[in-house]
Amino acid sequence: MAASPPSSARSPGEQDGRTFHRTSQYLTMRDGVKIAVDVYLPAGLKPGHTIPTLLHQTRYWRAIDYRWLVSAFKDDGPRGLIG
Repeated sequence: MAASPPSSARSPGEQDGRTFHRTSQYLTMRDGVKIAVDVYLPAGLKPGHTIPTLLHQTRYWRAIDYRWLVSAFKDDGPRGLIG
């Protein structure tokens, strides 16, 4: 029997057996202001393939861990939200 490492010991892209890739980028707004964004995409997403988008904005605490939110989604859409 193989044991899984505790959730806190997993890499940021591993949650419940699914993987995703996170990148941090800057977007330049029309007024020239740059805002920092984190983009989470499913691992293995092919170029040109479109998926639903979930946008969460806040003026504060960009460093908050949203892995719990990302883990609610699987490759085909949100678990339990789309029937």
